[in-house]
This record gives sequence, C-alpha cells and structure tokens, in this order.
Amino acid sequence: MYTIDDNNRVLDIIGKAGGLSQNADSIFTITRSEGEAYQTLIVDYLALVENDSHIDNYRLVGGDVVYVPEKNRRVLVFGEVQRPGAYLVDRYSTLLDILALAGGTTEQALLDEITITLSTDDHQEEQIRTIDLDAVIEKQQPNISLSGGEVIYVPKSQQVLVMGEVVRPGAFTLAKGTRILDILALSGGLRSNLSSQEIILTRQGSDTEQVWLIDYDSLMNAQSEHNHLLEGGDVLFIPELSRQVLVLGEVVKPGVYTIYEGARVLDAIALAGGPKSRAELGSVGIYRGGNIDLASKLTIGQDRLLFQGDAHENPEIQSGDIIFVPETKKPDWNAIFGFMGGIRTFQQIIDWFIPDE
Repeated sequence: MYTIDDNNRVLDIIGKAGGLSQNADSIFTITRSEGEAYQTLIVDYLALVENDSHIDNYRLVGGDVVYVPEKNRRVLVFGEVQRPGAYLVDRYSTLLDILALAGGTTEQALLDEITITLSTDDHQEEQIRTIDLDAVIEKQQPNISLSGGEVIYVPKSQQVLVMGEVVRPGAFTLAKGTRILDILALSGGLRSNLSSQEIILTRQGSDTEQVWLIDYDSLMNAQSEHNHLLEGGDVLFIPELSRQVLVLGEVVKPGVYTIYEGARVLDAIALAGGPKSRAELGSVGIYRGGNIDLASKLTIGQDRLLFQGDAHENPEIQSGDIIFVPETKKPDWNAIFGFMGGIRTFQQIIDWFIPDE
C-alpha cells in the first residue's frame, strides 16, 4: 500500500515499490473503481521507460490496484520443426523469429495450416489462428508478434502415393484442392497417355476401402466427374497397359508384338517381318475376345472372329488380338484356332508361345 499525491503516475509508484523484479512481466494492469464498475488499464512498462509517446504514463488515483504478474515469456513450438520445444521471447519476437529459433520447418511440414493458440485476457478461452507461412514470408499475411504463452503447432503434410506407369513414381505432398490430374502432373505424367490407360484410385476409410477405376480418356474429357479431389493417404496406381498382339501364320517372324494406339492389321504384319511368299493377305483373320473355349463355334459378330477378309482393308486392331495370315483363300478357322486346344486366355497363349527362359 502506498500513499500518493495528485501528481503521481505509474512510473512513480513502480519506483516507490522498488522497481520490477527479475520475474516480473513488463505488461501489467491498473484496475480502477468507477462506482460499481471497474476499469482495467494495460501498461507496457518497457515502452514507458523508453519514453514511447504512444504509451500513457497514467496518473494514479486513490484506490487504484496495480498488478504486476509473473512473466510468461515462453512460446511452445512443436510438430514439424527441426527442434521442437519452449523458447523465450521478448517484446519484439514474431512468428518467424520463433520458427527460426526452432530450426525452421521440416520438408514434411504443411505450411499453409500452421496454428497459433493464444489465451484470452481472462484466460477463460483460447483463440486459435491458422497461418499460411508462405503468405507470411511473402508479406501477404502479418508476421504475428508474440508475447509469451502461445502454442505454435506445425502439422505434418498429407501425402498421396503414386505407383505404376508414371514418369516419377513416389509420395507427393497433398496441398489443399489437389486433384488426380495435379498429382499426375507432379509425377511427370503417364508413360503412355493412351486413352485406354486405366487409373486406379484407392482410399482407405475407417471401415472400408474405396476404389475408383478411371480411364485416361474419361479423366481428360469429363473432369468434373472423374478428376476427384484427393485426400491424405490416397494411392494412385497406373497399371502397365497391355499393348500386345499375337501374329501367327504365314509371316516371317510369328510372335507377340507391342503395338501403338491406333495400329492396324498391316502394322502388326509388318512388325512380324511381313508376309511370306505363300501368304494369302486376302483372307486374314482377326480373333478377339481372349477366350478360346468356343473355338468350334466362331462366327463373325460374336466378338470372337472379328474380321475375315482382305488385309488391305486394314482394320484397326487392339491389345489382345490374335492375327492369323493363312496360305489359302478359304481358311478353316475352326481348325486354325482349334490347335490351341485347352488354352483359355490371351495371356496363356503368350505364355505358351513364348516359354520362360
């Protein structure tokens, strides 16, 4: 308790009290009774000492209560920083200063969702602010001043795993609003860019797993429907696209060949070294369907023997087609495809035709 006169101000009463202790907070309060109400004045002691003209050196009145709390000049920093911990701040410390003291953020930090938790003056509630660190660095958001007691959390970024037929498979950081095409661009794009290329998106939920099967053509031409928004933990798998056909009969090098999109029957025959002298190009057959179990009942229009005619009509071929170049104008297709016996799938044909080394 101190007796004052009409001219005593804040610095005078602090001087009478012997000055602030080493543990004192330089920000303290004056509580003043105004009838049945109370007024609380905030004092910045350091600013007063430095004769800051913007800070009031309040004139005291009888009954004033000057409360100097113990200082809490520590800020807790945890999450994706190099050195998590508690750091002392002064009246000039900012968010960037404290993050620098903590060694900066890690490569896995989610920079646009850093949170700062602050206590309100009455300590009854907490305020949480979300900060975009890149925006702070670029001065698009303020570099917040810290006074002590704040908690700074730097979260870990979410990632999407991209595997399979892309240029750069790997794990990629997921920013807000990232969609399938964004991640494919980060991974260098598809190796093939064929319209039939399949893209598989897998998402593991709490109880179930969701799977989306999307072809590249649909993804590009119906983005509103197929270019899905991604979530952390999603897996994109681009399987190897089978682009093989089997060329048999009167060609120089019968075998399995890889074709490009839009390839035609003459392209496949050329890959097989061209026709032999006894080849009858006017009666070439294309078998499609990958299933040989109905070989004795093949007819045009049943998605088995797809084409029977002149190779110079040059129909388009697809992965999995079997192309046969006969030596007669009237080939017995039942006999030709019957030699495959119990082989049931195109892959089995390939495995049979090209034995393991």
